[in-house]
Amino acid sequence: MQAQRRDRITTLPQTIIEIILCLLPIEEAARTSILSREWRYKWTTIPKLVFYQSTVQTSTKEITVKRPRIMKQRDWWNLSRLESERRAKELRCKLFCAIHQVLLLRQAPILDFTLSIYTHHKCYEIDQIILHLSRNHTVMKLRLDFWGESSYRLPSSFFLLRHLTDLSLERCDIYHEPIFNGFGNLTSFILKQTIDL
Repeated sequence: MQAQRRDRITTLPQTIIEIILCLLPIEEAARTSILSREWRYKWTTIPKLVFYQSTVQTSTKEITVKRPRIMKQRDWWNLSRLESERRAKELRCKLFCAIHQVLLLRQAPILDFTLSIYTHHKCYEIDQIILHLSRNHTVMKLRLDFWGESSYRLPSSFFLLRHLTDLSLERCDIYHEPIFNGFGNLTSFILKQTIDL
C-alpha cells in the first residue's frame, strides 16, 4: 500500500510535480530530495524561487547576553544593539549562502524570482545574484522587496533582464544608461518607494 502511494506521486507528470513544489517554501521543496533517488533533484527544476529574510531561522545555539548588575543602562543598550546587529548579519549570511547553493544546483530556467531582504545602498551579494539571473536564466517575473535605512541601487546587469513581463521593485534606486530602451515585454510594473536617477 505504501509503495503504491509513492509510485502514484513519483509517476505524476513533471509539470504537476513542479506546480506542487512551487507551492512549498524553497527549504521544504529542497527537503523532498531525501524521499528517494527519483526525487533527489526534482526540486532543482522548479521555475519559481522565493527567498524571504524572515524565513531564515537562527541556530538553536544562540548566544544570550545577560545584563550584569553593575552595567549602566546606556552600556547595556549598546551591547544589546551590537548583539542584534550580529544576529541580523548572521541571518543575512545564511540567506545568501542558501540562495547561492540553490542557484548552483539549478537544472532548469528560473522564470519567477522573489527576494525580500534588509539591505543597504550597495550590496555586492545581491549584485551577484542579479548578474547570475541575467546571464543564466530567462526570468519573466521579478520581485525585489528591500527595506532598510537607504534604498538599494540596482546594478547595470539588472537591465540585461530582457524577458521580464512582471516587475515589482520596492526601495530601489534605478540608474539606467542612456542606451537602455526599456523592457519590451513588460506588462506589469510596480514601484514602491523607488527613485529613478
